[in-house]
Amino acid sequence: MSRGTLQYDSTALHSLWSELRAVKSEFDRADKHSGTAADAVGHAALADRIRSFSSGWDGMRDQLSEAIAGLADTASELDEAFDKS
Repeated sequence: MSRGTLQYDSTALHSLWSELRAVKSEFDRADKHSGTAADAVGHAALADRIRSFSSGWDGMRDQLSEAIAGLADTASELDEAFDKS
């Protein structure tokens, strides 16, 4: 069996974990953003629907946020490990 060569792109890996952390941040602030949107629509029933939809996703949004944080941490650790080698 022949041995392959591992190629590492520091810029791409740094970008990956940086962007994943930005996505997590947006997930964490989504409820606030939806509240702001609800306040701005100018229609009480639509505002209530926006708030209801947002709060209905709280649990799933939290789970996704934690999973994204885990991916970002792993990518960051890989980046650091490759930089040290």
